[in-house]
Amino acid sequence: MPTPSEPSTSQGHVVICGFGRTGQTVSRFLESEGFEFIALDMDPAIVREARLAGQPVFYGDASDLTILENVGVERASLLIISHDDKPAAFMTLRHAKRLNASLSAVVRTRDQQHVEELLAAGATEVIPETLEASMLLTSHALQSLGVPLFRVAQQLQEQRSSHYRMLRELFRGTLDSIKPEETEKESLHSVILHEGCPAIGHSLSELDTEQDQVSVTAIVRNNERERYPAGSTEVQADDVLVLLGSQDNLERVERRLTGLEQPPAQ
Repeated sequence: MPTPSEPSTSQGHVVICGFGRTGQTVSRFLESEGFEFIALDMDPAIVREARLAGQPVFYGDASDLTILENVGVERASLLIISHDDKPAAFMTLRHAKRLNASLSAVVRTRDQQHVEELLAAGATEVIPETLEASMLLTSHALQSLGVPLFRVAQQLQEQRSSHYRMLRELFRGTLDSIKPEETEKESLHSVILHEGCPAIGHSLSELDTEQDQVSVTAIVRNNERERYPAGSTEVQADDVLVLLGSQDNLERVERRLTGLEQPPAQ
């Protein structure tokens, strides 16, 4: 099986780590625009077929420092990690940045869970595929409803710039709560503040839910919903606060706001 055993002499090329569906799709667009690339994959069948088709694909572990040296990462213009092996992705980023500190790196991930860690490890951009699929569906929906293309593009760019803030605000069901990988994720929870709750009469700033890593994403008053209310907003009886945070933090904040000891229903 062909491996990158000899150092590449390529300059300014793109290194693609993982030549599955995503890696191959990216490579097609790179080819159509005249960009040179070298790809790595651990599936011998894919490597064999791709090489027979004349493509520069090698069998090799992209998290191996020597492999990265041999595909010329230190002279590459871009690194793309398109597989979904997170430990390997972190190792690849560390080695790549050691070889080429200024290298741009785009990393694919399944969801939002590891985005911050990957950015901290050296990724320039992290693309959560489930969120991007939602963004694509949103784009088509808005355009179908007659929203101008520039407004759609602006909305999507705002979400990407805020690391998909709006897309992380999700209500989670009972099935989500029994999945081990879901327990630490943020979710939305609605809290009704009845007459007599300690929070009544205080501003949102005074409630300081952020100390518990919980955000107020909306307030519902008299059946009117206000997104991202100002910190000066004073809480009134029968308001509903829509909170975003991890389950433990949501429970802590709800007990503090309502004065009740029982945790919120999930």
